[in-house]
Amino acid sequence: METIGVTRKEFYDIIWSISLSKLTEQYALSNEGIKKLCKQFEIPMPDNGYWMKLKFNKAVKKPNFNSNFSGEDKITLTKREEGNLVNVDQTPQTIRTKEILSDPKAPLLVPDKLTKPDILIKNTKSERENRKKKDFYRNDKIDTVSIYVEENNYCRALRIMDSFIKLLRFRKHSFSRDINNRGPLIDVDSVLFHFSIREKTKRVPSEKIYESSTYIPTGVLILKIGESYKSME
Repeated sequence: METIGVTRKEFYDIIWSISLSKLTEQYALSNEGIKKLCKQFEIPMPDNGYWMKLKFNKAVKKPNFNSNFSGEDKITLTKREEGNLVNVDQTPQTIRTKEILSDPKAPLLVPDKLTKPDILIKNTKSERENRKKKDFYRNDKIDTVSIYVEENNYCRALRIMDSFIKLLRFRKHSFSRDINNRGPLIDVDSVLFHFSIREKTKRVPSEKIYESSTYIPTGVLILKIGESYKSME
């Protein structure tokens, strides 16, 4: 992204000529990022309601620019590219997330109908049909994904997993088995991650003593990454 250098006085003029929301549209900074710059370079900001008062021709107070500053008189601003959600002042994880969301080619939407499913989804559907025909059927030679949901949510879970897998492949990641031949696992730069999808349940305690609780499916589907105590949902 293109950057420009401005002086403290120029940044002061910018801050007092346009609202904070408009500034974040022009420059790749969050609200907090702009506020931190103002604090760092000792530049006063308009208070709450300033722009509304200005709009209705009410009296406003604008502090004078203070030229006394011991630091460097140069501020670097990054221009926001059209459609780009990335803010340079945010964490690497947030920046990466916004890069993905800003990519118009990224397959981010889950369709209403399964279309051209990934091979892992094809295998999963095929294995499920075979298990219906034959009890305890299992083919360890093909890779399938783990789906633990009620029957009426199975198709929805397939579509979500298909979209998730396609997005991973779009991001140049792959799938492989571990040294124990378990998988498929998400392979991100040779680091392997277990993944699955399950349906959230609601625990209903029994009204009778010594009887077990009942777990009712909620229809909420949860993507799980990792295994055991290290997993994240």
